[in-house]
Amino acid sequence: MLVDVFFVTYCKSVNLILIVMAKIYRMFSVLTAILFLNIGFSQTIYTSVADGVYSDCSNWSSGVCPPTDIPSGDEVIINHDIKLSGILNVREGAKLTNKNTLSVSLELHIDGLFTNVGDAFPFRVHNDGVVCNSGTITLDAGETFINHNGTIDCGGTIDACNWHIHGNVSVANQTICCGVGLDPGFPTGVVGVDYSSIVIC
Repeated sequence: MLVDVFFVTYCKSVNLILIVMAKIYRMFSVLTAILFLNIGFSQTIYTSVADGVYSDCSNWSSGVCPPTDIPSGDEVIINHDIKLSGILNVREGAKLTNKNTLSVSLELHIDGLFTNVGDAFPFRVHNDGVVCNSGTITLDAGETFINHNGTIDCGGTIDACNWHIHGNVSVANQTICCGVGLDPGFPTGVVGVDYSSIVIC
């Protein structure tokens, strides 16, 4: 009889412990999901506060360097003369805005939005997103501006001597140059290019 009572009490205790553990696990899972969602949808804006190199965190308002692979939701705003050594990626959903001078020693790869109202000097450009250029973009001599399923607009100037345009593109309202008086090799007959709004230097 005593053994039966002990066994029943023991079983109830184990059952209660299991119920409590299951509740703790569910609470932990919910908290983890909330934390993950908050991290996943966080947005960071990096704004330059001084001339200098991209990787010097003292040149940025938050004291934190922006990533060179700018993730979706983040924005980098350049108000100064900023130089980057390497590749700069603007992911889909990310924004890069240049209001002064931006130099990129290797490729500027755009899947998101690049707004240029200043002077940009990338080694080369690969655009799969949107380039709103009302300033000037100058590539290194001999390098290629690749526009693959991308949009280029906003009334600026692009100095590039080689072009590769393909896919579902939209190109309009740009002046296309290659140095002084050279042929930029801008392709003809490409669907999606508004040639009536393109000026060749």
